[in-house]
Amino acid sequence: MMIDRNMKNINTPNMFLSCYKSERITYPKDKIESFVSEDILSKIRVVTELVILQAKLK
Repeated sequence: MMIDRNMKNINTPNMFLSCYKSERITYPKDKIESFVSEDILSKIRVVTELVILQAKLK
């Protein structure tokens, strides 16, 4: 909900909420040889999107 409304931070008298997205690109080990061209890497790339919500109580 915070990401859909483009709200990165919510600050109240009792707590501070922070929400952001992060992407992690990984390559499966079973598909990689020691030296692989960039063209092949782009075909087997796996992108994982993470949503992180942090809360700090005051």
